[in-house]
Amino acid sequence: MIWFFRREIIFLLGIFFSLLITGKSYLKNAKSVEERSLLEEELNYRELISENIRLRDILGIKQKDGYFSKFAISGVISVNPHVFPAELLINKGSQHGLKEGMPVVSKDLFLVGRVLDVRRASSKVITVFNPQSKISVIVDSTKEVGIMEGGSIPYCSLKYISHESGIKKGDKIITSGYSDFYPKGIEVGEAVKISRAQDSLFLNIHVKPYSGFSYIDEVLVGE
Repeated sequence: MIWFFRREIIFLLGIFFSLLITGKSYLKNAKSVEERSLLEEELNYRELISENIRLRDILGIKQKDGYFSKFAISGVISVNPHVFPAELLINKGSQHGLKEGMPVVSKDLFLVGRVLDVRRASSKVITVFNPQSKISVIVDSTKEVGIMEGGSIPYCSLKYISHESGIKKGDKIITSGYSDFYPKGIEVGEAVKISRAQDSLFLNIHVKPYSGFSYIDEVLVGE
């Protein structure tokens, strides 16, 4: 009889400790789930703040921007090649109102290029580095008009500026407004190399674009 009760007691103690361990495990798991939930909420909150700051900055740019009546914010899907890219693929297309020839600028309003090919949900952009790129520009300090061409990586070539020009290193280059694609006044880059060619009436000028193509992840497509 004593042995019978002893077995009952051992059995009950076993159940008690089993429930105690299970309860602790449940509480630990519940606490872990709660901690994960709080962490996810904090991460989402931080992402929301970051997104609001980004949109506020872009809206601030829109208020200062006199080039476009409206623009679309587009993410960059891919760049080709990875260094000094001649082409970008962006995640906006005809369903978002994009059309061929639209100018493309960075979030800092520096010229990136123009839309070349439009699909339903994506578009191809040729950048200022592209050999097809020919942009009518003005030397801001002298007001002389020239043509900036791509294809001379890591810079662009500024053509048809006379030997008599007063252009100097560091001078800002902006769009002239004489192009079919680009409105006047978009900042393009700065003159970094200037030399005289003996067999030409024009200077050899290299322009360094302002846009940071190595880390560009978003662009504005204007209209």
